[in-house]
Amino acid sequence: MPRSRRWEKESKQHRLGVSGIVYTLTDVEELGAWMEGCLDTHPLFEPLSEEEVHADPFAAILDLATEEGTTAD
Repeated sequence: MPRSRRWEKESKQHRLGVSGIVYTLTDVEELGAWMEGCLDTHPLFEPLSEEEVHADPFAAILDLATEEGTTAD
């Protein structure tokens, strides 16, 4: 495979490290339920506790920083 094509293929791969956090936010209720269901049933993901969510500075601004966040309430 040519070098440029290999880079293109590799650049589309995303990896989540150990203890990484997946943030999901949508204003589409059905999509939100589907994403939550996928993560809940996957053995490698576990939800954060309420305390962990409140202590996460990114989670605090997520609702304000995205278009979805401003319409998701």
